[in-house]
Amino acid sequence: MKMAHEVGARHLLAYSDSQLVVKQVEGIYEAKEENMVQYLQQITELKTSFESFQTIQIPREENVKADCLSKLASALKDCRTRNITIQYLPKPRATLIIQVISSMTDWRTPIIEWLEKECLLDNRWGFSRLKAQAVRFLIQGEILYKKTYTHPLLRCVSQPEGIHLLKEIHNGCCGSHAGTWMLANKALRAGYFWPTMKQDVKQLVSKCEKCQKHSSLIRQPAEPLTTMLSPCPFAQWGIDIVGPFPLAPGQRKFLLVAIDYFTKWVEAEPLASITEGEIIKFI
Repeated sequence: MKMAHEVGARHLLAYSDSQLVVKQVEGIYEAKEENMVQYLQQITELKTSFESFQTIQIPREENVKADCLSKLASALKDCRTRNITIQYLPKPRATLIIQVISSMTDWRTPIIEWLEKECLLDNRWGFSRLKAQAVRFLIQGEILYKKTYTHPLLRCVSQPEGIHLLKEIHNGCCGSHAGTWMLANKALRAGYFWPTMKQDVKQLVSKCEKCQKHSSLIRQPAEPLTTMLSPCPFAQWGIDIVGPFPLAPGQRKFLLVAIDYFTKWVEAEPLASITEGEIIKFI
């Protein structure tokens, strides 16, 4: 189509032996694959440059002409040299991403380089720190292992590989939802190690619905406990003198009132006069 447009063609009739391509161009079939969608977009854009455009499917029984013509051309001996125009595309019309490889730093690389060559290529690792850590590791058959006191040699894996192992142990056919530490111990007993094992286990268990649903109840309070002193009865009193009131029997016109702050107990006594002796006697 592009070559026909370059030579100035205004009307184009295209033949194809693919029913799928013809039906997709005509709009009868829907293009679902990504590469077919991109090719269809290219055809749709080029169709606008022609006054008329039509696609015709060649049936299988009629497609033998091309085979006969190819056989006839090969049978001719006296053929003049023909110039064949070859068009080169600098890049594909449709691009499709097959795989993306990310360059992630592996925690095993500096240790392996130190054990094999005793050199430090990455300046982020300190010499003394790397030398102290490398003592706990060894290489057997180009595989890095970690030495332990209570387990056999643990095979060192990267963090993505470790997360995949945790998912297989946790959700596999023999998996269990026992909790964080049990899952970490299972990974160790299986013979694998990576530095962020505990953090990855906690993150995986926190996202598991079954683990959160059937785990033990958290009885720890959400906030720190506040110390509260328990008051004792009759620890604090309030005493007041009320009056004078109209005279009552016995010339009493004052009222001495005492209240306990804890029990709210009230004691009152009418008095004719307020003296030190009367108050001491009341208390």
